[in-house]
Amino acid sequence: MNTISKLLERRTTYANALNKSLEIFVSCTEKSINDVISNGLRPIADVADLDRIIIFRIYRLENNTAGEIYRWDKMLGGTVPVDPTLKVLPVTTALKRWISIVSDDTCINLQRSKFTEDEAAFLSPRGTQSILIVPVFTESELWGVVTFHDNINERDFDEDCTSLLRSAARLCASTLIRDEMQRKITENGIHIEKEKYRTMAHWYESLLDALPFLVTSQDLDMKCTFINAVAETSFGKNRAEIVGGCCNNLKLSICDTENCAIVCAKRGRMRTHFLHENDSYQVDTKVLKDLNGKPTGYIEVIQDITKMEHLAKQQAEAEAASNAKTSFLSAMSHEMRTPMNAIIGMASIGKNATDLERKNHALNKIEDASRHLLDVINDILDMSKIEANKLELSQIAFDLNNSICKAISFVQFSTEEKMLNFSMNIHDNTPFFLIGDDLRLTQVITNLLSNAVKFTPKEGNISLEVSLADEKDGICELLFEVADNGIGITSEQKEKIFHPFEQAESGTTRKYGGTGLGLVISKNIIELMGGKIWVESEPGKGARFIFTVKLSRDTNDSRRQFHLDRNNEISVESIYDKTRGKKLLLVEDMEINREILISLLDGTGLVIDTAVNGKEAIDMVTADPDKYDLIFMDVQMPEIDGLEATRQIRTLEQQLAAKKAELLPGRTKGVPIVAMTANVFQEDIDKCHVAGMDDHIGKPLDPGKLLEKLREYL
Repeated sequence: MNTISKLLERRTTYANALNKSLEIFVSCTEKSINDVISNGLRPIADVADLDRIIIFRIYRLENNTAGEIYRWDKMLGGTVPVDPTLKVLPVTTALKRWISIVSDDTCINLQRSKFTEDEAAFLSPRGTQSILIVPVFTESELWGVVTFHDNINERDFDEDCTSLLRSAARLCASTLIRDEMQRKITENGIHIEKEKYRTMAHWYESLLDALPFLVTSQDLDMKCTFINAVAETSFGKNRAEIVGGCCNNLKLSICDTENCAIVCAKRGRMRTHFLHENDSYQVDTKVLKDLNGKPTGYIEVIQDITKMEHLAKQQAEAEAASNAKTSFLSAMSHEMRTPMNAIIGMASIGKNATDLERKNHALNKIEDASRHLLDVINDILDMSKIEANKLELSQIAFDLNNSICKAISFVQFSTEEKMLNFSMNIHDNTPFFLIGDDLRLTQVITNLLSNAVKFTPKEGNISLEVSLADEKDGICELLFEVADNGIGITSEQKEKIFHPFEQAESGTTRKYGGTGLGLVISKNIIELMGGKIWVESEPGKGARFIFTVKLSRDTNDSRRQFHLDRNNEISVESIYDKTRGKKLLLVEDMEINREILISLLDGTGLVIDTAVNGKEAIDMVTADPDKYDLIFMDVQMPEIDGLEATRQIRTLEQQLAAKKAELLPGRTKGVPIVAMTANVFQEDIDKCHVAGMDDHIGKPLDPGKLLEKLREYL
């Protein structure tokens, strides 16, 4: 049975249980009020899998408080004596908070693992694992609450179950209110029959008002005698406009009856012509009987199949998405813990190793695992940006040939290890000098090549082809094709591979590794570049991933040359003459990070001072404003963070410039300050620029990018 069918079946089960309970509450064939409630609640408790149901009356005295007036217990067979310790509840923080919430007609849905300390003190000793607290109102006043308990499982009461229990709460409360009113009438001894009839009528109508279904009643002449609140909404009219009129004239103005409608006639069977006109409704009729077994009317359960299927489909999709995300989190946990296990394990092995070869082996494994972990983290961060619609592209001049070569270099080792035959064909019409986000384009090409390597057997074939598909007004549409002769993709997989979190559900991710997010991220990047991606494949015959992007042609020769220069390989030796003797201030609160950066810069000839927080950095710059040629500034630090420290340094520079009537010699905006932080989202980078920083480099530090910043600013 598919998910939608299961949801439809569950909702039908709920409706049938509520109908059965309604029959018991209406017929009142039991000997006592407790028996009526006990038997009436049992169908509800069975379908909702409840262990305990308690009714509390809320008393508005000097302090809001409540007392237990009825208790139902599954283990003890139904109605049981109330808990004497709960006849008047102590006024606790939890009680005040609950009363405040339910006063707005809001249900409270709690699970044991999420109990606050005061909630746990009240509920845990009574064995409650999950609880739904449902408010009951009479004449717009909060009358009390009904609490529904699961003492076995922690669970969230979903929307369908909550709707069912809301109706059950009203049925119980209405029955108790009716009983109380009848006793008062009997005790007074005045106009007993008249008042009793009025009480019964009011109670009966309040029961029908409690239902989340459309309810009407009529006499044998087809004159309407009652409609409930849902019916008012469904017919688009209030009771005064309908009661007393002919039901033949009624038409549903809003076909929204919350999945089901119950049509009830006190005397004689009602003809539901206004619903039977539509074949999408399914009708189930039940007979109501009095104490002597004589039929008094009918209950017709009318289910809007079309609406139920639509809502069930929506819920099924939501549940599928939730399950996919749960599986995704599980897979991400596995993907992150695996390299972490390697890092921790190899660190221990390397620490205890006595020979250099074994130490180097451990260090190489740590490096590989660290890079894999960083890839996982980057995928997760990119996915979070996509989910928040915050994935953005930069626009810089770049050489397409460099981007392609960089992508190939990322997979070169794996290609050689598997002895794969790699071929590349860049058509002659392909422009190389473009404007766009070269890093994101490289990321897409790398993702596709990595997948091709991953899913192609040893000595298999992989190819990359690039061409110009179209050009208009300087906008080039490039066509990329990555092909392999690997395991291929089924038709079912084709539908999933570009959907968020879908890959994490399959066994493919477990078998071949990776986050399963590469194609989703690539698709979003490609679409931001004005292109599209698709796949051509058959199982066992390999796959061909094809995508297009639209990029501007770069016609600026000077900028092109500058950008090409920046992409040249940088080494410590190549920049030594430019950095020797220059003074660098490193502002970083973590000692290990200071140690790493100083080690990476060993051999540059830089004179490095360190500060452990923003305040210390401000003091050092204030003491000698002309001393430093470059500042690497962490962002998150104690006392004063990097953003505030930068603002204060810029303010100091402006004050000095005003005094000298000129900026510091050789500078246009003071000492260059580069953010060096793990905060890598675009909004984080924007905050750095707003604070006065010149640039940003993310952690973990890439040695190449670090040297590039030195060359650029020194």
